[in-house]
Amino acid sequence: SYWVAQVWRGGKALAEGAVESWSIDPQLRAVSLSVVGPRRAAGAITGLRLEFMPRAEAKVVQIQGPAGFDFSSAQVEAPYSIITSAPTDKSRVSIGANIVAEQQVVLEVSQLMLPATGGLSTFTIRTYSATSMLVWREELRGHTVFFAGRASVSGARLVSKFAGLAAEYPVRSGLPIRLGAP
Repeated sequence: SYWVAQVWRGGKALAEGAVESWSIDPQLRAVSLSVVGPRRAAGAITGLRLEFMPRAEAKVVQIQGPAGFDFSSAQVEAPYSIITSAPTDKSRVSIGANIVAEQQVVLEVSQLMLPATGGLSTFTIRTYSATSMLVWREELRGHTVFFAGRASVSGARLVSKFAGLAAEYPVRSGLPIRLGAP
């Protein structure tokens, strides 16, 4: 993007010049990020599925999760490869990829650990033109994903405060009891 200025007098251009304006960074489109795998509760080791449509070519896609996400043991399948899982920032992973402009990207990251508490988590996704990752090409900030919390039961007997008041609260629970199930 450029600013162009011209000086005119009497219908004649006397001078003109152009200077570079601020950079216009393309944004990722059609982004979908979801928790996948059989275990999706807080603290679980699971996977993320990322889909997006890039506007520019890139060699690296980086996923930055909030504190508590742990990508240190993350894995991806070919043709992708883990470039870095920063030892000081376990909530970020960089993945080598041959991203083509205007071609849908679908990748799954497995073996990551979800934070200890559930809820909404906000991610930043960036692409880079080179594995040196000095300058990013495209970015999407603030993409949110929800995952469930986790409940733990220390005994095999659940007692409701309403059980002793069955006459006042005649509704039985519709939840099946599952002992020892994941």
